[in-house]
Amino acid sequence: MAAFHLIGFDKDLLAKVPKDISKRQILVYNILSIMIWVVILICVFSSFVYSQLIFDNLIISISAALFMGFIIHNLYKLFVITTLNGSKIELGKVQKNKESFNETFSKIDLENTSDEAIALEIYKLKEILRVIPEYQKIDNERNGNRLLTLFIKIIIIAIISFVFSTGLELFIFRSKINEVVVEIKSRINENESLYHWKPFFKENSESRTFRTSSLLLNINILNLGLGNSKYLFDILILLVFLMPLYVSTTSKEIYAGAYIKELVLKEIYINNYHYFTTEKYCRSINRVNDNLIIKTT
Repeated sequence: MAAFHLIGFDKDLLAKVPKDISKRQILVYNILSIMIWVVILICVFSSFVYSQLIFDNLIISISAALFMGFIIHNLYKLFVITTLNGSKIELGKVQKNKESFNETFSKIDLENTSDEAIALEIYKLKEILRVIPEYQKIDNERNGNRLLTLFIKIIIIAIISFVFSTGLELFIFRSKINEVVVEIKSRINENESLYHWKPFFKENSESRTFRTSSLLLNINILNLGLGNSKYLFDILILLVFLMPLYVSTTSKEIYAGAYIKELVLKEIYINNYHYFTTEKYCRSINRVNDNLIIKTT
């Protein structure tokens, strides 16, 4: 199965696209999907580390990790798919403006036209729209709104990346953290005035991943041990988390490619078909109501 199926992309939309372009689009979206799944796997693994440290229960840890993976999966689908809305191609204007369709259907008696005939007319108009250029310049007002939305997405992704990068760092440097924990534990055992710290340390914890149940203590040891190099590691993870959004926003092969064009054409067809069939039945109902009013008067 192609990777992009896993994040909701429909390969069937590329059926009318030349094979070389179709293969290129599938490759591009597979790469984008793999980027997203790398992020999801990092979040799942990091969530497992956090849960195992806090609950020390394998079933709870796996459940929590899968649940968090599900949330991140859908969040990234939302972030990426909302950038693929056709707003950067000329067809995006047609999608919001029904003038060409209204002009055609103004010459047709909708009430006496079958749904199949309406669908055929819309299909013909949709095929004519294929010749419209794929790319357009964005006006400043719309660009400003888009930048604000993008900024909000970046802030959310940054928060997520910093949270989950810490979980990954805890696992990578767990042996060094455990060495410090053992030293702290030995000092506590030597000093009776520090007995209130004992609940944070696990008994017979040599075989466990972390030798203390305190998440904050582990993170504090990690921060002190890594120092400024932790910021470098956090930035690297942040870049990994931002990569899918960056690619979907800046790659012309994605935001103005054949897949987006076919997606917009499909939306144009569906929206207009439902609009004009609904208009047809509304006119029929209004005509019946008018006849009833005339008869009653």
